[in-house]
Amino acid sequence: MGILIVKNNNQYTNSPYRGVFYLMRYLLFIATLILSPIYGWSQTMAPCDYDTNKPIKLPLLYESDIMWSTRHWEEIDLKQKINHHLYYPLIKKDCGISLFDVIKIGLIESEEIIRAYADDRFQTPLTSKGIKEILTQTDTVATNVGVPINLNNPNTFYVDQKEIKSNDIVSYRIKVAWFFHKRTGDMSFRIMGIAPVIIKKVNGILQKNTLFWIYYDDARKTFAKHQAFDAGNLAYPMSYDEIFLNRYYNSIIIEEENVQDRSIEEQHPNNTYRQLYKGQRIKEKVRTFEGDMWDY
Repeated sequence: MGILIVKNNNQYTNSPYRGVFYLMRYLLFIATLILSPIYGWSQTMAPCDYDTNKPIKLPLLYESDIMWSTRHWEEIDLKQKINHHLYYPLIKKDCGISLFDVIKIGLIESEEIIRAYADDRFQTPLTSKGIKEILTQTDTVATNVGVPINLNNPNTFYVDQKEIKSNDIVSYRIKVAWFFHKRTGDMSFRIMGIAPVIIKKVNGILQKNTLFWIYYDDARKTFAKHQAFDAGNLAYPMSYDEIFLNRYYNSIIIEEENVQDRSIEEQHPNNTYRQLYKGQRIKEKVRTFEGDMWDY
């Protein structure tokens, strides 16, 4: 009868039962492949169904609990790699869909986003017809290159219409309220609104232009039902509601609430270094305020 020899922490390496051991290990591997769908592994990799998802419940916030607050306008540049999950995929892929397509679904198809606004103060609502006109770019193009356009002569130009798609969006602007909660003793935030931004020619000059503003609380139901494509972790896709609540993006501050109602660009024109520095200083001010409230 053979003797069981223990060597290199492998009890069955030099045992006559080595064949039985490898057979058992092979059968265990096969059983794992067969039973894995039963235990839900396939569900993490299969196309997911987010239609029943609901927005994450936020804690109740009372006005008396807010000790200090400020408002920021931030810009999310879609050229940055960390923000690509908001831009791609340009064509819907499995569960992944771009943020702009989600906004259009909420505004036009499902109408879960009640209304859009022309300003960031949410004082000028847009009609359904106005939204459809905004989502369609109209441009006057010369019929012959080098021949100037004469509006009195229809033969010198034609009207070109183009539907705005996800690849036309260059950034998003969000309006955020930061506040210090005196009961919990921490700094928190609430996103108030979000706006897609495109490059548009105004008076012959290309410049950034917001299409419209939507109230973030109105959009949360739609955001919770759609997920972003995150190649970093396919096993746990995140909905757009989770992305914004966890601040899973990079942004720069372009304006802080001020009595003059001027953006940082208006305060420091033609000086991008000063604009970035001012935005970073505002961000550090919020962080420092929270730390100064604690006494060790």
